[in-house]
Amino acid sequence: KALFEYGNEVVVRHDKVFKTTEPVISKVFLTGPLCEPHVAIQRGLHSPIEDFKKRIRVLWQKGGVTVFQTLPSVLKRLLDKRTNHFDIVPFDKGLKLHIPANRVWKKSERDVPAPSVLADEINSERMMEDVRALEAFVTRYAYSDKYIESAKWCVAKLQEIGYEAKLVEYADWSRKGWNVEAQLPGSEDVEWFYVVGAHLDSTSPRPRDEAPGADDNGSGCAGIIEMARAFVGTPEGKHLRFVLFGGEEVGLRGSTNYVKQMKAAGQLEKIRGAVIFDMLGWDAVEPISALVETKSVCEDYIQPFLAAAAEEAPLATSISYHPFGSDHMPFFRENVPCFLFIEDEYGSNPHYHQVTDKADAINVGLFSAIVRSTTRALDRLIKAGN
Repeated sequence: KALFEYGNEVVVRHDKVFKTTEPVISKVFLTGPLCEPHVAIQRGLHSPIEDFKKRIRVLWQKGGVTVFQTLPSVLKRLLDKRTNHFDIVPFDKGLKLHIPANRVWKKSERDVPAPSVLADEINSERMMEDVRALEAFVTRYAYSDKYIESAKWCVAKLQEIGYEAKLVEYADWSRKGWNVEAQLPGSEDVEWFYVVGAHLDSTSPRPRDEAPGADDNGSGCAGIIEMARAFVGTPEGKHLRFVLFGGEEVGLRGSTNYVKQMKAAGQLEKIRGAVIFDMLGWDAVEPISALVETKSVCEDYIQPFLAAAAEEAPLATSISYHPFGSDHMPFFRENVPCFLFIEDEYGSNPHYHQVTDKADAINVGLFSAIVRSTTRALDRLIKAGN
């Protein structure tokens, strides 16, 4: 009985042996002493899974996603190691795991996508200037003065572009936290809008002293600012809310509180959908590749974004239906259609949460393709009134 398929690989159940039984079958999982398959998902180069690699059976692995079996006692120890950046969940046999986008979105020969002049406005050199400016704060650790300075810098930048931008305070247990929110003048009374967000804070082994966070997540923030530039002065731009979240690295504090504030203000039902950027600039193996991380209930929502990404050759886009660990999660908890756009190879990024996460390591082609395709999709959706 098949557990799941991925490309030419099929993982199946087998009662007694662990072997390849057909050319198309790559792995089997056992009944008996080992637990049912579980999914481990990580952000970054190192995973607790590596510490137990001699005691687990890997059924399938791609990037930061590992499907595995192990003894119940080992599973318990792994579950104790869950964090905001490492999670383990039982494998849902009815849930797609991680598939190429072209397995979901089928382009018809009759499909003639509407042009998007706004996508052509995305300027990679300008985005990299903003990444370097954010890196220059040395750290943007959520509980540092440097974070507040960087947030004020973003507010000033968005105001200069033409937005009504501000710092919005939220309670972070006994501390204060700050999000940056921006919208075009005159957009307060629109009936619906999309949220486009990214976390502004950064971390490293020495977060208070040095956490440049160029890829994680200066790239996402610079992408937000550049998209805001593209939509400024347009009627479509009034249907967008740009948000830079604080405290993602310390537990999704900014996005969680943003969603709570929107709900308390009666604004949550106005959100047609959310797009979250996180780590847009690392790519090790050609072609450049990105990941759309969402839930299966959002398949219809992500189709226009997949279609727009398909126009960004040679960008290869895949989908994961096991979302975790970033600012899309609070939106899911309130049933807001949402997805995370992230580099597909984050599992091999040696600069993840390190003091070496600097602009020079960013793949500008991947970074630009993700921002350009998202701009194109939102422009088309809003023009169509969707």
